[in-house]
Amino acid sequence: MGGRCAGSFGSWQCRVGAVYGACVGSVLKWFPDRRGLAAGLAVGAYGSRAALTVIPIQRMIERTGYHSAFITWGGLQGWSSWLWPG
Repeated sequence: MGGRCAGSFGSWQCRVGAVYGACVGSVLKWFPDRRGLAAGLAVGAYGSRAALTVIPIQRMIERTGYHSAFITWGGLQGWSSWLWPG
C-alpha cells in the first residue's frame, strides 16, 4: 500500500484535508482585508466538533474504559463521515 492516502482511513484524512483547505482558501478570498479574522473563525468553526466531544469522551472513558470509548466514538465518527462525506 503505497502513498499517503492508502486505505479507508487515509482516504478519509485526504478528504478532510481537501475540504479544510478549500474552506479556509475560500474564506480568505471572501475577506481579503480581514484575512486573519476570517481564517481564525473558519479554523475555529472547523475544529469545534473536537471541542464539543471532549467531555462526553472523557466521561465514557471513566465509566466504560478506553477500549469501549475508542470503539464507540470511532464508530460514530466513521458513520458520520460516511453519512455526511466531506
